[in-house]
Amino acid sequence: MAATSNLVEMDHLELRLRRLEHTLRNQSLTSTARSEAPTNHSSVVERVVTNKATFHSLTKRVLFIEEFLRNYDHLKPLLKTHSTEFATDQLTTEAKLEIIQHAYPDITQVAEHLQEIQALEKYVNDPAYQQVVQAKPEVQSLLEGHAEQGLAFRQLSNQLTHLLDTYNATVQAISEMFLIWDKTLQQLETKVKALESNA
Repeated sequence: MAATSNLVEMDHLELRLRRLEHTLRNQSLTSTARSEAPTNHSSVVERVVTNKATFHSLTKRVLFIEEFLRNYDHLKPLLKTHSTEFATDQLTTEAKLEIIQHAYPDITQVAEHLQEIQALEKYVNDPAYQQVVQAKPEVQSLLEGHAEQGLAFRQLSNQLTHLLDTYNATVQAISEMFLIWDKTLQQLETKVKALESNA
């Protein structure tokens, strides 16, 4: 198991080393002499030394990188420290006070928002909301009953619509019959009057 882990670590190291060599070779294209690709026979230590030398030769042409590398050991505590530790150990009292003064409007606004949230918390976290999970079976049964009632309502609505259509058709037919009867009666009355006047 340990041998497998070592092989994985070596493969990972080899991959990172090849990536570094590739990057340095590409950077060397702008120089007068391009760095040669390492041979498979080169050891890891030899390759690291070669890459380090190539890196230093490249950075010497870029002044700000060289200056940063010279000052890195001095700046390392500031770069790697935790922000809280930096504020506690490195900043002066005057600097801390100035930061607080500049941040005072934001701090005040956050405090006001927190007060508003605290006032609304009783509505958001109402105890009744915590019982929603417990009430889920009851709500589910109500939903099933509501679905059944909705289906029954639609069926009754269809039946009522059918009855109203039948009623309207019947009323229309009866109205037409009354009109015909009224016309027939008027014709009979006219004939009776004519017979009476001839008699």
